[in-house]
Amino acid sequence: MLVGIDASNIKTGGGKVHLTELINTNVDDNFIILCPVETAHSINNKNVKFIYSSANTIMSLYQKFIYFQFILYFSKVDIVLVPGSIYLGFVRPYVSIFQNMLPFDKQIRGMYKFKISYFRYLLLEILYLYSFKKASGVIFLSEYGQDVINNYCKLRNQKIIAHGVSEKFKNFYKRDFDIDLSDIRVVYLSPITLYKNHFKLIKSLASYLKKNPDIIINLDCIGNINDKVIVKKCLDYMNKVPCDNLKLRFIGNVNHDDLPRVLVDYDFSFFVSSCENLPITLMEIQTLGLPAIILNKRPNSDVSSSFMIENVNNNEVEFAVTKIISSIEFRRKLSQLYLDQSKIYSWKICAESTFCFLREVADEDTTYC
Repeated sequence: MLVGIDASNIKTGGGKVHLTELINTNVDDNFIILCPVETAHSINNKNVKFIYSSANTIMSLYQKFIYFQFILYFSKVDIVLVPGSIYLGFVRPYVSIFQNMLPFDKQIRGMYKFKISYFRYLLLEILYLYSFKKASGVIFLSEYGQDVINNYCKLRNQKIIAHGVSEKFKNFYKRDFDIDLSDIRVVYLSPITLYKNHFKLIKSLASYLKKNPDIIINLDCIGNINDKVIVKKCLDYMNKVPCDNLKLRFIGNVNHDDLPRVLVDYDFSFFVSSCENLPITLMEIQTLGLPAIILNKRPNSDVSSSFMIENVNNNEVEFAVTKIISSIEFRRKLSQLYLDQSKIYSWKICAESTFCFLREVADEDTTYC
């Protein structure tokens, strides 16, 4: 099967990991992929022909809507896969993957009111729904994502295919659960942006630690810094309300291959994002057996039903941190629970299910799987 993939907007985060693992796992099919050069560098498959998307806006639009379409047409691709959801091309059939929940989360969208992002999300909602209605098939990452879109429109051909977790995360797991209260190491693995609630978390931790001066927490925020305003707001708060026993670092991205080795050295983690489709970083943390404090909001609660907080506020965070640092047995129990829950996630299964679905859509008269 020859698959065309419009990945022109897949640069970082879970979308990049998803695309990379799908292609690297597949050795049977051939691909023509439009993507940024940094995304192409993470793909290791000799059956791929790359077309690098331009950083210039005008040129990238020409590539996406004209040049790439004619490449697909004259190459006679069997199907087009659109991991970025939006497809306005003329080559058929195509399958869209729904990954970005933000345009459909009205509460989060409201945070951006009177900003350009607000109107951007409104436009994205329209384009997503148009693309889904015209698609020959739509892949959802979670039941939650499917529920959200089906409230807007009924789609003729849809399938839920969850992310996998890289095998390199399964080669590491948390073994040491001792905690030194004068040097607690905590990580929040997620891109830095408004709905990830970094500022709320830092305020709540500072409030907790002021009441507990003998406890020192080193909080490392690992992830792409998408919003520098959030970082400045957090650092300004730390300067304004000094809290010597909260050591805060914004580390930025860590090479994905190095993440398992880096993460297992932390004592526990937070995952308090308010808007997700399928939280791949939470799945990776669970696969390592790293104890975590998680915001109880779908789909976080679909991935993990263990140690949840209802809101990112002083009382909830204080209760959760106190509980997790007070009992080594509780941390061990959480770790084992996460390890058990993570066994269902496999990139091999994800890739097989995805390309099986593509074959079915490409030729509905033939049963491939």
